[in-house]
Amino acid sequence: MGLSKQDTVQMVQPREATWPGKTLCKWFTQRGYMAWEEVSSPTEATLQTAVIEAQEGRDVATCDIPNAFVQTEVKEQDKDGHRTIMKICGALVNILVEIDPKYQEYVIEERGQPVLYVHIIKAFYGLLVSAMLFYQKLVTDLQSYGFELNLYDLCVANKTVKGTQMTVSWHVDDLKVSHIDPVETTSFIQWVKDTYGAIGEVKTTCGKVHEYLGMKLDYTVPGQVSINMVDYVKLMLVGFEGHLPKASRVTSPWNENLFKVQKQSPLLTQP
Repeated sequence: MGLSKQDTVQMVQPREATWPGKTLCKWFTQRGYMAWEEVSSPTEATLQTAVIEAQEGRDVATCDIPNAFVQTEVKEQDKDGHRTIMKICGALVNILVEIDPKYQEYVIEERGQPVLYVHIIKAFYGLLVSAMLFYQKLVTDLQSYGFELNLYDLCVANKTVKGTQMTVSWHVDDLKVSHIDPVETTSFIQWVKDTYGAIGEVKTTCGKVHEYLGMKLDYTVPGQVSINMVDYVKLMLVGFEGHLPKASRVTSPWNENLFKVQKQSPLLTQP
C-alpha cells in the first residue's frame, strides 16, 4: 500500500520520561486534508459561569472524563472516502506485537526498523478530529439528558431542574456543573459516571474549592469566587527546573526592544 506523508501519522513521545505527557500523533501530517471547521472544538466560558455560580450561591462540582477520546468512534471513512492511517515505528511495534501476536504478520521493515501501518477506528490524542468527535458525542449525550446548548458559547449547556437552572460548561473532557441544590449536582455527576466510567474512574471534586484547567476556583466567600493559578505556575517551575538556562530568567517581559521593528524581518502578510 503506497502512502504519502499526509496519509501517515507517526507516533511521538515526551522528550523526558519523567515529565507528564501522553503518547500522541503528529497533527501536522493531517492538516493538509482536514478543514479547520471539521476538527476544531469550541472553547469554554469557565470564568463567566463561575461568576454566576458565586452570585447565585450554587453548588459546584467538577469532573474529568477518563479516556474520553478512546470512548469515541472514528468513521471508517470520511466524506471523501479517506481513512485515517497511523504509522507505528521501532520499539512501539515490538511492544504491540508482544501484547497481541496477531499483528506480527503485518510488520514490515523500513530503513532497518520494524514498521506497522494501522487503520484508526478510535479517536485519541493527536488526531485532529478527536476533539471535535468527542465534542459531538458529549453534546449528543447532554441533549439526551435534557440540556440545551447556549447559542453564545457552544461549550455551555443549561437545563431547568426543579424550576431553577443547572449549567454545565466544559473544555474537552473536563466538566463543571452547578445548581442551587447539591442533590442535583450529585445526580448529574452520577450520570457522568454511568455514561463515561466504563474504562476508567471519573475523577470528581465537590465543595467550595476546585482545581480546574490549571486554575483554583475558590467559592469559600459567599457571593464571590477567587481564581488563581499560583499552584499551577509553581508546578511548572518545579517541572522545568534544571532545563532552563539562567540567562532566560528575567524580571519582566518588557525590554528596550519591545516596540522596535526589525526591518529585515519578513512581513507577516504580503501586500
